[in-house]
Amino acid sequence: ALYYVSKYGLSWDPMTRHLWEQALKNGAHLKINSKELDDEINSIKKEKNGKSALKLLEGYDIKGY
Repeated sequence: ALYYVSKYGLSWDPMTRHLWEQALKNGAHLKINSKELDDEINSIKKEKNGKSALKLLEGYDIKGY
């Protein structure tokens, strides 16, 4: 979701933002295989707007991966 928000200059609708924040609060991101997440982040880094997506991740304090 963050990738597409940054890639296409979109904004979150209130329900999606709420669901995202609830998922983070419940630790859903911690259940993702770290290798898969690393692969995804490396793919995002290669994209034209990849830095924007990574900044969004950092804004949500998902930078340990």
